[in-house]
Amino acid sequence: MFKKIKPKLVSWAKDNLPMWAIKILVPVYSFLMGGSVLRSVLPLQISLKKDSYKGKRCFIIGGGPSILEHDLSFLSNEHTFIVNKGFTLKERGLEKATFYGVSDKHAYENYGHEIDPGYIEHFITVGNVPWGLDVKSLSTFESYTTHDWFKKLHKGFWQDDITKPLSGSYTVVLYMLQIAVWLGFKEIYFIGIDNNFTGKNMHWYKDSQREKDNIKLWSTDNTAMTSIAFAKVDKILRKKGVRIYNAGVGGNLHTIPRVDYNELFENKNKD
Repeated sequence: MFKKIKPKLVSWAKDNLPMWAIKILVPVYSFLMGGSVLRSVLPLQISLKKDSYKGKRCFIIGGGPSILEHDLSFLSNEHTFIVNKGFTLKERGLEKATFYGVSDKHAYENYGHEIDPGYIEHFITVGNVPWGLDVKSLSTFESYTTHDWFKKLHKGFWQDDITKPLSGSYTVVLYMLQIAVWLGFKEIYFIGIDNNFTGKNMHWYKDSQREKDNIKLWSTDNTAMTSIAFAKVDKILRKKGVRIYNAGVGGNLHTIPRVDYNELFENKNKD
């Protein structure tokens, strides 16, 4: 019965309550209705092998507008993680992607059918994503949620054993980071993590109405907690011999070292 009432209740709240009330009630509602672990819809499986990319570098690509400031053709021979609508970066010069990750079931329901399995080598889901594509390599994970007070990245909890739930995060790219470290990557560069939700459009593609609604609801908490999480993770990973960098253009992610994206590809710049 509640499953039938729930969508109507949420829809009524969005249409009739002021934003300040929604921001108070939604976390309470989520806490009462959610658990401490975001369970996987599919059976847990890891097709990837630990340390299979030991000592290598990779790029984790977010969805910020600053992506349009990068020459993505430079990444043709690099290991890359894309997320959400990152599969459409093929149109922006990214010839192929090594990993594709998604943790938002609604996002997958909206555009998962558009994914070209041949464009990506390995697929990753976190949580209750209703995956339906037939692909050769799929790894599924669970994660701690915001309801578990201590097992969050911005609280300094790092998950070394990814067969267990991943550390809680406000952004899918930090789930990808946990997996990248487990795979053995030692230099990890982020681009498109603008951590800024004040513009008219928050992604390098046109925002959907749902994305606009989510931004209004969570933007303040997301930016603050994401900045703290990156700072905590940077400190933890340095002790493990792993370095993370912000190779993006502009944006508000200032809690990890910045590097110049173009300078990472000296040979290509000389051509």
